[in-house]
Amino acid sequence: MILASRPDWNGWLAREVEGKLLSGSEDRDTWERAAVALARLQIESIDRGSRILSAGARDLGLAALSKLIQPFVTVMEQLMDRQTKIPPPVLGRKDLLRLAGSIQMALDATEAAGIPKTLGHLDLNPGNIIVLDSGTAFIDWAEAYVGNPLLSLEYLLQHASRAFGADAAIENRLTQAYCAQWAALLSPTAMAEALAFAPFLAVFAYAAGTTAWQQPEQLQQSAIAGYLRSLTRRMHREAHQLTNRRPLCLQ
Repeated sequence: MILASRPDWNGWLAREVEGKLLSGSEDRDTWERAAVALARLQIESIDRGSRILSAGARDLGLAALSKLIQPFVTVMEQLMDRQTKIPPPVLGRKDLLRLAGSIQMALDATEAAGIPKTLGHLDLNPGNIIVLDSGTAFIDWAEAYVGNPLLSLEYLLQHASRAFGADAAIENRLTQAYCAQWAALLSPTAMAEALAFAPFLAVFAYAAGTTAWQQPEQLQQSAIAGYLRSLTRRMHREAHQLTNRRPLCLQ
């Protein structure tokens, strides 16, 4: 429940949720519960996209992301041209054009899989997940979006890999638990197809879904420019790995 808000700070005051942060837990069952709760929350939000957007969430639906591809890639080309230190490698125009094509292909494949638009969280990390005896609470929704739900799962999986190390078993366990909640709505084949592209699209949505790359004064800051270049290089690597992905929802 929101008690007060201050729009100029993009902040609000809400009742405290009594529980434990997921960031303090190394219990795999607790992480699995968080994955299940995330899926259920997103399924509940399927028909509420307009209301969520009107509350201030970002529109990161497939059509909206598609419109961001060319302007984002154009800005990244400019940032690559400004890079003075090698390594890391500079991506040339041809590399970036191929990347743009790969992003569009991934968006098209996700659309063909029939993944619905839901509530999502661009900053879904264990510090924003509170585990309760009676359930799980997700907080700090300043980075809320409406779009591909699997992007949020991918952010959770990335943090799980930091908490547990490169453990394919925990990634598979969390993914299976998440997918099971969608079984009545999506076939395993459709979910697996969309999951294959989720790591790639999650990076693009994270990079292009914020406003830093659209603010010339921020792009003059070396730290921000370098971070955006690093995200673009990661997308480039992810694009090459797409064909090797294993669909974790298929039995």
